[in-house]
Amino acid sequence: MAKGAVLQDVTALHVELTSSKPSVSTHIAALRNLFFKPPEGQLGTQIQKILKVSEAVNLSICGSTRPFVNQGELPLVVRVHSADTMATLIELKKEIEAEHKAKVQLSFSGASEAHLLAKEIGEAGIGVILNPARPFPTTWKERRM
Repeated sequence: MAKGAVLQDVTALHVELTSSKPSVSTHIAALRNLFFKPPEGQLGTQIQKILKVSEAVNLSICGSTRPFVNQGELPLVVRVHSADTMATLIELKKEIEAEHKAKVQLSFSGASEAHLLAKEIGEAGIGVILNPARPFPTTWKERRM
């Protein structure tokens, strides 16, 4: 621990939208529910499983971090490769910001096809983390690289 270091238990809410099971629309619906309805009970458990919320962020933390993401205090990092899914997430970000009257910090991780939406991503103020730094299409979903 360095002197003067800033410690923060939760630095971002990470979710993954790269698998095809369940469908991408189910992933988006789960993400929408996360921000517009409190994830409680069975619904919360399903949302956590669908979005593959990291082990470090359990359901109770996920429920308590949701308002911080809505208010722009905690970044939302979404692992995604498809330009189509990124376009949908850009629209979802606009919906969340309109509903909660606050800026949402959103970043795409992976983002193999981000170059196809560079203008829209930039206008929406979304960060991009290329992972790997020089992506190569290894799946059919990453074919438009």
